[in-house]
Amino acid sequence: MKLLPIIGLLLAAASAGIWSLRQRELNVLRADISQTRNLQAELANLRQALRKAPDDAVNPQELTRLRALRPELARLRGTIIELRQRAAQSPELLLTEAKTVQAEADKIRAWRLADETARNMAEQINAGISLLRFATKLADGSTPRNWTEVQTLIMNAPANTPNLPDLLGVLERANKKPGGLAQLEIVPNAQIAQPKSNGDWPHLGILRETTPRWLPDGGYARFYAWLDWKVEQVMLPDGNFAAWEAQHFPSTTANP
Repeated sequence: MKLLPIIGLLLAAASAGIWSLRQRELNVLRADISQTRNLQAELANLRQALRKAPDDAVNPQELTRLRALRPELARLRGTIIELRQRAAQSPELLLTEAKTVQAEADKIRAWRLADETARNMAEQINAGISLLRFATKLADGSTPRNWTEVQTLIMNAPANTPNLPDLLGVLERANKKPGGLAQLEIVPNAQIAQPKSNGDWPHLGILRETTPRWLPDGGYARFYAWLDWKVEQVMLPDGNFAAWEAQHFPSTTANP
């Protein structure tokens, strides 16, 4: 029941805005009509004076000024026609136009928010890869199963461990982000191997976004990451990520 007064207030505000818009347009219309009439009167006076004056009395500057007024008159006539058409629109039609503009604005804002969320998630998943690779080295190749294990390995690492201060900073920043590392899931049954002799890590799927994100167009998105630092945001209209994982992310257990 509380929604009815709110809706009434919104409709009243919308109606007031529409009438204010129409009043401004009518004022512009009146001003342009007045200007057009003045220009037309001036043209008529100039033409009458030219007809009465002898040929040698015609002022070339007046002729130039007269010709220069023609485009301005044409522009004003077009403006007047457009304003008359808008002034003739009903409040209902103006309200429909306002709703359309509002819907477009809402859609733009939704996509901006979706883009910002995706950028933040991309930063988080890159941090997750760094932390998981570092923890895997600390665990002599055994795979941490969750973020509690990862953080315990890093926090308890010897002080002289190479790159430890940098990874502690990565861990701190990741935990401070909204949702923290819980936004990411270490995929079930992933076998995380040590890097090869040349330093390259194998192409194994290790991370995915915990919960698929809804997109403004109705689809869904989810980030995936591999041990060799490949990161991909997968977008599916139906949100069937289990089928996609079975084909492209074989190191996971289907558990969307």
